[in-house]
Amino acid sequence: GPQPWAADLQAAYAFNAHRTFGLKGEYKEAYDWLNGNTEKDSVVFTMSVEQNSLITVYTHNNVFIPNGFFSPYSDEEILERLFIVYNVFGVTPEYLESLMENEDSARRYNWMRERLEESDQALFESAYWNLYPFHEKFINERIIQSELLGERDKAGIYRAMLDYYRNFTPDMEKYRIDYIMAGEYERSVSNFEPPSGFILLWSNEKISIYGRA
Repeated sequence: GPQPWAADLQAAYAFNAHRTFGLKGEYKEAYDWLNGNTEKDSVVFTMSVEQNSLITVYTHNNVFIPNGFFSPYSDEEILERLFIVYNVFGVTPEYLESLMENEDSARRYNWMRERLEESDQALFESAYWNLYPFHEKFINERIIQSELLGERDKAGIYRAMLDYYRNFTPDMEKYRIDYIMAGEYERSVSNFEPPSGFILLWSNEKISIYGRA
């Protein structure tokens, strides 16, 4: 079964976030603000795999991109949600294509974690961008493959994903979005500007949270 993989992924999340000294202060400040200023189960929209995994642990909020390992949503809906987020955060098709070639990132990230007991968020995000929403469905030949966008093998699915994203227009009203969180990872990918209708509600030196005006 997939449980050992899930445990390893959770360990990677935990290691990346906690480092040696527990949850990073700027993360804790953001989670404290969400817990104190938002309604239970309101939805946080963010691109970072790390944040998507930790927000559901440390706050009473839900996240816009579900963890596909636990989610009841279809792969098609998860992909649409992923691409809405990517579009809002200015991800280019070229950047998405670079994420699809992430075998080296995964090797380097795991080597750093296991040998050096160090972490690197950019490598982490690259290594896990596909595992978080889809777990191993499209990348592990030993797993029974799923169909997505009319394709069944990894190369075909990734080609179809790129074509879909190049012509993708996000519908910001289709799914619930209450807050948008932008951190260092999002800002490293593009010059993020909040979409119309959202204003800055809270920020510290690393993280900004926007809500509906």
